[in-house]
Amino acid sequence: MATTINALGDTIKIDKAFVTGKDRVAVNGQVVFEGKLNTEPPPRFSAGKREYTVDTYIVGSLTNAVAIYVDIFEGGNLVHSGIYDEAGNPVKNPEEARKVGVIRACAAVGAALGCFAMLTLNMRTGVVPGGMIGGAIGGGGGALLGYGLGYLIFGSK
Repeated sequence: MATTINALGDTIKIDKAFVTGKDRVAVNGQVVFEGKLNTEPPPRFSAGKREYTVDTYIVGSLTNAVAIYVDIFEGGNLVHSGIYDEAGNPVKNPEEARKVGVIRACAAVGAALGCFAMLTLNMRTGVVPGGMIGGAIGGGGGALLGYGLGYLIFGSK
């Protein structure tokens, strides 16, 4: 899943290359880096008049939630420094980035329970759609409910 970050009028897109599996960073549509992001020191690359460093850290080992650190330099001076979650939203600290992973896990649990409920109801009653259609309906509805409940419980206070 690609992460799109908007900072100082620039659009920074972070994703994985399909064939190689390397991290790829594009600034305003131009690919400026392809390699490993979580190295010491973080890789530094330039696009236009600005230089960027992008670093990722796993902050939730259970959900693989990631915090993304972005620094933007212009003329050698730091003009922007921020922490972002996987959705590209700014956060105050890495702990806030963990919430996105937890909410996504709630959606996955909801999808599994919804799919199981539809298939079980089909076997018991024969009225509820089963198979792929019932599984898809239950999975989609369960994922929406799980995401909503996860957001209400773990989302921003």
